[in-house]
Amino acid sequence: MAALIINTIICIIIPIILLGVLFFKNPMERKGIFVLFLSGGLVYLLMEFVIKEQGLQYLFNHTDFTKFMADHYIAYLFVVALAGAVFAVLPEILIIVCLFKRQMSLVKAVAMGIGYAMAEAVMLAGAKSIFTIIEMIKGTEAELTATTIELYLSGYERFLLMLIQITMIVVLVYFVEHKMTVRGVMIKVLCQTITGFLPGFLMAFTYKDFYEVYDRQWALALIYIFLTAAAFCSAVVLNSLKYALKDDRVDSPAAVARYQKKREERQKHRERKKQERTEKKEKRKKTVKEETKQNM
Repeated sequence: MAALIINTIICIIIPIILLGVLFFKNPMERKGIFVLFLSGGLVYLLMEFVIKEQGLQYLFNHTDFTKFMADHYIAYLFVVALAGAVFAVLPEILIIVCLFKRQMSLVKAVAMGIGYAMAEAVMLAGAKSIFTIIEMIKGTEAELTATTIELYLSGYERFLLMLIQITMIVVLVYFVEHKMTVRGVMIKVLCQTITGFLPGFLMAFTYKDFYEVYDRQWALALIYIFLTAAAFCSAVVLNSLKYALKDDRVDSPAAVARYQKKREERQKHRERKKQERTEKKEKRKKTVKEETKQNM
């Protein structure tokens, strides 16, 4: 159960904590942070369960795609990964360009990445972990298809992929903000295609009905080495873009001064209202005392 709890923490609790930190440390951007967090999650759900899943179901039912998958499994994995990357980047571009008018700060880009990464983590691992934990608490015998070490590694994988997904979206935002949209789209699609394709490609060589070149343990080791290296590079890139993304509406000195002025005005207004309530309360007490004296 410990591995399942850790999976749940990584998939759900950590993204919520990160979102909370962004939300409370950036009061001027709270609305944008919340909207982009939801947008990131919706982009994943749209790509995975509306376009990708329904599209594959249509291809399997109405074309010879099943035969193509059986005869050209590697090509099938590449096509699916590429389609997922393309269908994910299109709504992201619309959100950045149309909804936020190319005025995205680093905080907003990270919020969008957290939303996407959390939706992916919950749908692929977090929800299953929660349901399994509930079944165990009820005393129902829950069937686990993975060993304990594989569950721990699954949580580690989700953590790495979260960092990678967040960085890919931040990089896309950076290029779109600097009016290099085509280059940003190409980089995002390439990176996401590799991230989606390579693990399946490495696992394919462990199947008995395929080449069976090496054991499953070797494939997992290669996958985690690749993801760890990609996550390390993502952290370096994310750190290098720390000061490269700014929204002049909230980051400029004039915007900060306006925000401070509004904040002071709201504080004065709250203090004035509090004082008025206190005066009314004192006045009522005084009136009650006078009425008591008159009655006596």
